Amino acid sequence: MFLRPLLAPLAFLKTTFSTAKAYLINSSSLMAALGAECATTALLTKGSTSARTVSIQDFTALLASRTLTPRPHSTEFSLRLLNHRILLGHDGLACPGATDIVEGFTVIDVSGIHIVNMAFCRCYMPGLPGHHREQLLQHGLFLATLKVPQAAFTFDVLNTFHKLTLQSKIAAYNFYQSLERKTDSANIQNLLDYYEHFLDVMRAYRDLMASKRSGRAHDPSGVKATAPGQCAVECPACPHPGRNLPEGWENATDRRWLYSLIVTMDANFRLKNRDHTVKNDASLGDGWCHWVPSVPFLAYIQVQMDDLEPNLCDSQWHAIDQANTKRSSGYASTGVGGIICGRHGLVRRNGFGDLQKGERYANMDFILFQSLAGAIFRRLLLSYDIACQYSQHLFTRMKQLPSDLQIPDNLTALFDFVIPKFHLYGHGSSCQLRYSINLLPGCAHSDLEDPESWWAHINPISMSMKLMTPWARRETIDDHARGWNWRKITQFGSGLLQGLQQAIEMKARHMSLHSNFSASFPADIVHEWEREVVAWELDPTREPNPFNDRESKQDNMAAIRLELANEEIGEVSSDSVGVGLAAFLVAGMEIEDKQ
Repeated sequence: MFLRPLLAPLAFLKTTFSTAKAYLINSSSLMAALGAECATTALLTKGSTSARTVSIQDFTALLASRTLTPRPHSTEFSLRLLNHRILLGHDGLACPGATDIVEGFTVIDVSGIHIVNMAFCRCYMPGLPGHHREQLLQHGLFLATLKVPQAAFTFDVLNTFHKLTLQSKIAAYNFYQSLERKTDSANIQNLLDYYEHFLDVMRAYRDLMASKRSGRAHDPSGVKATAPGQCAVECPACPHPGRNLPEGWENATDRRWLYSLIVTMDANFRLKNRDHTVKNDASLGDGWCHWVPSVPFLAYIQVQMDDLEPNLCDSQWHAIDQANTKRSSGYASTGVGGIICGRHGLVRRNGFGDLQKGERYANMDFILFQSLAGAIFRRLLLSYDIACQYSQHLFTRMKQLPSDLQIPDNLTALFDFVIPKFHLYGHGSSCQLRYSINLLPGCAHSDLEDPESWWAHINPISMSMKLMTPWARRETIDDHARGWNWRKITQFGSGLLQGLQQAIEMKARHMSLHSNFSASFPADIVHEWEREVVAWELDPTREPNPFNDRESKQDNMAAIRLELANEEIGEVSSDSVGVGLAAFLVAGMEIEDKQ
């Protein structure tokens, strides 16, 4: 913050020439110029000519206005060689009391790695714990070494890496290496390595930013009183009673679909984590954001038996068959199960959990109901690529969950299960009829494939996550989920408007198509079809599905062939080609089936 103007010109001065030599300022001439300038502004420097101290602002202005002479025989330039001291406290002025000088202090900034002399203010009482840290924070510096002040990262470098990794998925190692190359591309300086400190500081920085942005930083109850999911970035467009729903919404009948809660489930087996022992790995906020609380989660899955339910689905997907199969050896976590908002594609709070094998029901059950904790709804649409099998005994398994995650029995009837559109055609015809989004009222133009977009967004950092400590990996995924959700929210204005305009246009178009198509049939037949559809939508468990073919495909095809053949008998003349239209169409369909 305050050091940024100072470090920018330093980055220019440290440019390495092809001879691998750097600039060196003539110290005595620069100090003389500094002394003359400060004298005219009544900001006289103090101390001997070998160790002058000025404010950061004045030094920056003078440094930018002077013509510095390069010395090709030098290999290093730094403020330390100028005997310059950066003053902390008193708004950049010298402390009236004695100063605590730390020579050779390393400052890591976007412009590079700089060696300076840091003058701490003594008014903070050196015996008070954390006084060095507080002074550096006031000047936009995050202390990297807690016991002895030796290095700090500027807020700018932390924020820059944060933004870069959220967008480009750059690894911390590559980012830090770029700073070293920017400082010393010829590798001739003996730079101290603060990469491990950078990892620790970034974890703390992300945690502090999450606490601040969620309103937990200055809560009277303290940060430790944060409830599960309280630091998550929630979807503001999903139904939240008391926030964005009208009075009496729970009594709506015809518009009940408008207040439906839509969630999607899926698993990702690229976000795995190696099984390695870490002594000092600790959580900075267990369950505060988008991960399930680890203690009850691990306690639950450790006592659950493997899923032994028979596979009754003729699906081509292997999630059911491999639910209890460990896909990779040597990994503590083989992947991540996730719950995503089906309306707008945001990650739900407490919607992530580790997998130890495949998509084991015990893991997915806990993650699902933890993400629904506290939710109030009158209809819930749940999408899962194996919803046909997963939903069979879901509420029986729910009774084994912790009591605070179970939902009342009267709410279980409010669940509807569907299969995402892309995955649906990997299932058999029975699943395609029962779990199709296209046939369920109130689903609008949803495809419910939102987890795939999120996995594609987070997968580029999967290689880095394999070697992270368990908590660093979870916090990294948490951070990217918050960034993903926030970007989604900022696009609601244009995105929802575009969706509304498209819906208005498509409504008019489809109503016209429906009217024209219905007009081609007798009115009594159309009326009977409408009656069957309405009856099935009101009670799909009792009424037959009107979209189900009541005759077999073979019978229908044979009848169509016979009818077309009879029509062609009277049309074929003696000089016509021997292949009729019906035979030609049938041959084309057979070729398509073979392809």
